[in-house]
Amino acid sequence: MLPPVFFHIFRKPLPYRSTLDIQHKIHAIQLQKRRETGTQSDVLLLLQHRPVFTAGRRQVSSPETVSEEYRLQSMGADWVHTQRGGETTFHGPGQVVGYPLLDLGRMNVRVFLNFKATEV
Repeated sequence: MLPPVFFHIFRKPLPYRSTLDIQHKIHAIQLQKRRETGTQSDVLLLLQHRPVFTAGRRQVSSPETVSEEYRLQSMGADWVHTQRGGETTFHGPGQVVGYPLLDLGRMNVRVFLNFKATEV
């Protein structure tokens, strides 16, 4: 049986960079606990972001994209380069985002990737 997943729901939209920092800190704690005890707690963060466009590793930098970055920032949105795959993605208020911080070594990764949530 897998241990419970701890979760936290943030009520107000948060800046993307801050939530990325939180994820890195939680991950570091998880790694340290696994080294010390052989186990770690899984965590799920549920939140909304302030308006942000994230650029993934496949995002091609060009004069047009730099111009678009400045235009979006002038409208009040953040622009953050990330290490995730893909190109540009928008996140904003009203869109709930879930960040699972799980030890995939304890489970069948194929089952996790093919999981489909059912409506409650």
